[in-house]
Amino acid sequence: MPDSSNFDTMDKPQNDSKPPAGGGIGALLGFGKSGSDDPSRDIRFGMAVVFIFFVVLMGWATFARVDAAVYATGQIAVVGNLQEVAHKEGGIIAALHVKEGEMVRKGQELITMSGDETEANANALMGQYIDLKTREARLLAEQGQRAGFSEPVEFADLPEAFRPLINDTMDIQRKTMASNRTFLASQMSVLQQRVKQSEQQIVGNQEQMTANQTRQALTKEELTGVEDLNARGYAPTTRVRALQESVAGMEGEYGALRAQVAGAQAQIGETQMQAVGIRKQYIDNVMTDLNDTQGRLKTMEPQLVAARAAYDRLHVRATASGKVMGLSVSTVGGVIQPGQKLLDIVPEATPLVIKAMVPARNGNDIHPGQIAQVRFISLHEHSAPILEGKVLDVSGDAFTDKESGNTFYTARVQISPETLATLSRMGTEQLKPGLPVEVVVPMRERTVLQYILEPLNQSLWKTFRES
Repeated sequence: MPDSSNFDTMDKPQNDSKPPAGGGIGALLGFGKSGSDDPSRDIRFGMAVVFIFFVVLMGWATFARVDAAVYATGQIAVVGNLQEVAHKEGGIIAALHVKEGEMVRKGQELITMSGDETEANANALMGQYIDLKTREARLLAEQGQRAGFSEPVEFADLPEAFRPLINDTMDIQRKTMASNRTFLASQMSVLQQRVKQSEQQIVGNQEQMTANQTRQALTKEELTGVEDLNARGYAPTTRVRALQESVAGMEGEYGALRAQVAGAQAQIGETQMQAVGIRKQYIDNVMTDLNDTQGRLKTMEPQLVAARAAYDRLHVRATASGKVMGLSVSTVGGVIQPGQKLLDIVPEATPLVIKAMVPARNGNDIHPGQIAQVRFISLHEHSAPILEGKVLDVSGDAFTDKESGNTFYTARVQISPETLATLSRMGTEQLKPGLPVEVVVPMRERTVLQYILEPLNQSLWKTFRES
C-alpha cells in the first residue's frame, strides 16, 4: 500500500523557490513565475514590448514635427536683364582688354576696333570745333568790349588727348584779340591826337583873338585922339588914314582867327564822328564774324556728334560695372559682324535671384513673401550652407518642359547680399548665373502622424467621392 505521506507531498505545491525580487511591469504581469509553471510568459512579455513600443511611437509621431514644404530645383539668375554688349557697324578687332569672368567698371574699355579713317575724320572735325568755339568765345568778348575771355565750358568734357590743341587754339585767339584791340587802340589814339591838336589850335586862336581885341581897343582910342587933332589942324590926315587902316587890319585878323576856331571845332567834330565810325565798323566786323562762326558751328556740330559716336564705338566700353560673361571673341584681327553680340556683363551688387521650377501640384502652396531655404548644390557638400531667401513672385500660369513633359510654375527667390556674406570664406566668385540650386519653401506645420495618415486620408477622400 502506498504511503499516504507521499500522496500528500505530490498534491501540495512546491513553494521552495522564491519569487523574483523587485516589482514593475514584469511583476505586475507575473513574469517572476517560472516557465514550467506559466507557459504564456513569453507571449505576455512580447505583447508588453509591442505595446510599449507602439505607445512610444505614437507619442513621438504625435508630437514630432515634420513640416510640409515645397521642394523645387532651379538655377541662379540675375535681377533684370544682362547688360549685352554688341557693336553696331562691325569691323576688325585691334585689341582685347578683358577676359572671361573678369570684373570691369562702367566705362572701362573692353575691346578696341580698327578704324584709322574714322579716327582721322573725328579728329579733323574736333579740331574745327575747338577752333570755332574759341573764336566764338573771343568774338563774344570783343562784342562786350571785355579785356579777355575764358575757355569754353564745353571743353571740360573733351578727351584729355585734345588738351594741347585746346591750349594752342586758346593762345592763338587771345593773341588775335590782343592784336585787334591794339589796332583799334592805335586808330583811336590817332584820332584823339587830332582832336587834341585841334583843341590846342582853338586855344591859341582864342588867345590871339584876345590880344587882337586889346590892340584894336588901343588903336581905336588913338585914332579918336588923332582925328580930334586933325580936325583942329594939329595932326596930318595921313596919320588918321594909317590908324584907320591899322584898325581895319586888326578887325580882319580877328575875323580870320574866329574862322580858324570854327574850323578847328568842325575838325574836332569830324574826328569824333570818325572815331565813332571806326568803333562801329569794328563792332560790325565782330558781329559778322560771330554770326558766321555760330552758323558754321550749327552746321558742323551734328557732323561732329556723328563722327564722335562712330569713333567712340571703336572703343567698346562696359555699359555697367560687373563681371564679363559669354565673351564670344578671343582673337586680335578677328572680324565682327554688324550688330554682333560680343559679351554680357552681369551687374555687380545685384541681389542674387533664384529661378525655381515649382511642380504644378504645389502651385497653390507657394506665395510671394514666403521664406525659402536655398542650397547651392554646385558647391562642395561641406561648403554648401543652407541660406535663407524670400519668394519674390510666382508665375501666373504653368509651363510645360518640352523635353521632360513636366509642368511647373516659375518662382523667383531672392537672397540678399547680407545673407550671401555667409559664403565669403569660400569666395562668392564661385556663384554665377546658371548654377543649379535646391529650394525648399516651408508650407505648414505637421507631425509625423499627420504625415503618415495624409496619404490614407486622401485615399479615403477619393474612395468616398467615387462611391
